[in-house]
Amino acid sequence: NASVNGSQILTSHQTTVTALLLTTSPSYFSDLLKLYFTARLEEFSGSFRKRPCNSDDEDCEASTDVEDMDVLGVESPCKGEAEATEVSEDSVSVRNVVKRLRDLGFAALCEEAYASAILSLLKKKIYSIADKRYEKPVLGPIRHWIEAVPMRFLSAILESSAGSSSLSPLPATPSPLASSSTLSDLSKERIIRWRLRLQFFTYETLGDLRISELFDVIVDYPDRQVTRYFLPAIEDLRQCLANTGEHSKLVKSFRLALKQRLLTAGAATTDILTQYVSTIKALRTMDPTGVILEAVGEPIREYLRGRKDTIRCIVTMLTDDTATTSGTTVAGGGEGLLEELSRGTTTVENADSDEEGELDGEEAWAAAQRWEPDPVEADLSRTSKSRRSMDIISMLVGIYGSKELFVNEYRVMLAEKLLNKSDYDTDREIRTLELLKLRFGENNMHSCEIMLKDLADSKRINSNIKAKGKPQETFQKGEELTLHNVDATVISSLFWPPFQTETLQVPDFVDKLLDDYAQQYHTVKAPRKLQWKKHLGTVKLELQFEDRSAQFVVSPMQASIILKFESCSRWSASELAAASGIPVTTLRRRIVLWINQGVLVESHGDKDGEVFYQVVETIGDGGQRGASAPTEAAVPLLEEEDGQSAVTPMEDQWQQEMNVYESYIVGMLTNLESLPLDRIHNMLKMFVSDPPYDKTLQQLQGFLGSLIADEKLEFREGVYRRKQ
Repeated sequence: NASVNGSQILTSHQTTVTALLLTTSPSYFSDLLKLYFTARLEEFSGSFRKRPCNSDDEDCEASTDVEDMDVLGVESPCKGEAEATEVSEDSVSVRNVVKRLRDLGFAALCEEAYASAILSLLKKKIYSIADKRYEKPVLGPIRHWIEAVPMRFLSAILESSAGSSSLSPLPATPSPLASSSTLSDLSKERIIRWRLRLQFFTYETLGDLRISELFDVIVDYPDRQVTRYFLPAIEDLRQCLANTGEHSKLVKSFRLALKQRLLTAGAATTDILTQYVSTIKALRTMDPTGVILEAVGEPIREYLRGRKDTIRCIVTMLTDDTATTSGTTVAGGGEGLLEELSRGTTTVENADSDEEGELDGEEAWAAAQRWEPDPVEADLSRTSKSRRSMDIISMLVGIYGSKELFVNEYRVMLAEKLLNKSDYDTDREIRTLELLKLRFGENNMHSCEIMLKDLADSKRINSNIKAKGKPQETFQKGEELTLHNVDATVISSLFWPPFQTETLQVPDFVDKLLDDYAQQYHTVKAPRKLQWKKHLGTVKLELQFEDRSAQFVVSPMQASIILKFESCSRWSASELAAASGIPVTTLRRRIVLWINQGVLVESHGDKDGEVFYQVVETIGDGGQRGASAPTEAAVPLLEEEDGQSAVTPMEDQWQQEMNVYESYIVGMLTNLESLPLDRIHNMLKMFVSDPPYDKTLQQLQGFLGSLIADEKLEFREGVYRRKQ
């Protein structure tokens, strides 16, 4: 009883002294402790920088892989167990200080102080070796440094408190991660707890750093060499997310960066698409399930739907084989979407299929071993297989959710390319078409196949006609203009997109030559006859001046305008427009090309608005950009024209198709007064059969918006009405 009473008195006395010290200690005492442990920890860390490195030590080699690491030749504990280490005099002094503080009842303040010092130094170390540096993985070296410095420092501290009754008590239920039958010793369990704590802090800190840098990483991701440079950083972030579960934080941060730095009016559509492709590549590497990509990509897809040139830019990237033929990266396409298209043959129709492919036993077992459930953030409306199987092409097509838009846009672009060809070489186009057929299906690409077949047939027909042709006209300078100077593309109009209508008066000798060509065609392909589209195609011209000559490749309209100056070197705008059969406004827009090339010079007459054009015969006369210099090769000027396409753009085609339904919509609103969007959509599908209504709800909404802009309809309270 005496011993028990003595123990109680001692405990009571210790409690009283502890309370007195805690209440009378200065407010800065905890900060003072933190400064003390920070200084001792930095000294402890510095002692290892001075330690010589053993060349045979594998850990030494690993530690020098990352610059700024101050661990040299330090062995890390094996299998997570704390091993006995040599303790320096500084460690002994720190151990004694901790022991005295615990005896005085400052265990909680002491632990808070050295924990803060360790975590601060660890965070500083992570930023020093990982900030803006992506070429090497840093998780491994950081773990090595944790074992070499903080864990050894903690071992010295915690060993002194293993038998102390003043330690903060452990929870009643030991941690399943930190305790086992072989780690029952109190100090060892505390060391394991600290190791887990520091590792989690590392995952959290490095993860936050990489999340903040993710947008910058993805901006440089398209190039192959740069991709290899950033892969270690992406892999580190993947491991951090696997241990912290901060996927939602990544999504929120990346979405904010997209909104502020990419999805702006000043960004070109090709740049946005490039970053979207890079985002797909990077996030697929980091998260093969596609859940993060699905969440992050939605704002990009929604923004791109609002841009009119999105489809055209995607089709351009899909069909641009610059990267494949020249070995360089495509501007706006990384290594080239055509190369991406050639990798896989999965059709877009099967992209969301839930059916599993047939696998043999070994492949099925390997797939089962790799399987992981989708995170809780996954969209339940989509299956895991469909999310994982979506490649870059499928995701780009998925922006609009319909492959018909892309097929039609490709058809328009293919028509423009074929019409501007000066020869019949279609090898590149055929290769691209075969890849697109594998992706979109043969039926959808049938019209494009016919277009390419038309060029092959035209080449054969053209050869037959030229073999029978005779000289038909002679230039003033004695050069013969014969059927050998004409290459015609005979098209099947039902399979080609509609062309722009444009009146054009060609010179008489050209008209006669075209008639002769048509006569020969009728002989070869009787009873078929040609109907010329004189405003389509290209013309190769050689212009001869007093001191030079130059060759150009231009459109028939540009050629017709400049040939008028053969008979007269100076024209007024009104007279030249009348002679060419085009409006003055069209003439002034088209003739700018020749002024820019220094072929013509513009001057103003005495009357207001009177404009004259004159040929620049000598370079000394000077044009707006200086007269064109002599050239042997023809200068192609088709791309420098005012953007007028020979093929009707898809937007105009769509508008023409939708105009057919205007009378139906106006009639419905006349009889029923007001209707919501979905009701109009359903009624058009039920009652319109010629032509059948096959538009989407979004397309109908856009058309109704154009009718509102024309003040034919109005939209109030969620319904459409006729404008009164």
